[in-house]
Amino acid sequence: MAASYTVALERDPGGVVVRARVGVPLVDDYLGYLTAVGRATTTWSSYAYDLAVFCRWLAAQRADDGIDAALHGLSGAQVFAFVEHQFGT
Repeated sequence: MAASYTVALERDPGGVVVRARVGVPLVDDYLGYLTAVGRATTTWSSYAYDLAVFCRWLAAQRADDGIDAALHGLSGAQVFAFVEHQFGT
């Protein structure tokens, strides 16, 4: 069964989204970086949803590896395979 990486949005007491997490340390660190350097909320929240989809796909492709190992061993060919998968080609 493939992992189900989903986006969790953290909000401040006023309800404003202040952080997004996917549940993958490398991805969450990257999203935190985008937040820290002042990228727009729409930017990093969109990235979070896209990266969650990518992590689900990658986990299914490399089921024998953990997601951390799969991300660290990621190749350009795998990224292109994901893009082709997304476009149905």
